[in-house]
Amino acid sequence: MNSSPESSRKFSDFCSFWVNHFVRSLEFLNLYSCVNSRNSHTQPRIVTDESSRIA
Repeated sequence: MNSSPESSRKFSDFCSFWVNHFVRSLEFLNLYSCVNSRNSHTQPRIVTDESSRIA
């Protein structure tokens, strides 16, 4: 295993990138489930239309 400062820095950058990506996806899923559960009884169609328009 190469333990030079450069490789360890790249590894930490890689880890931080995936941690940020994971946290952001969790926040999006949490927000989506909140909106979905709030609108599911009255307007279930609006959430799916908005998500398909964004994607």
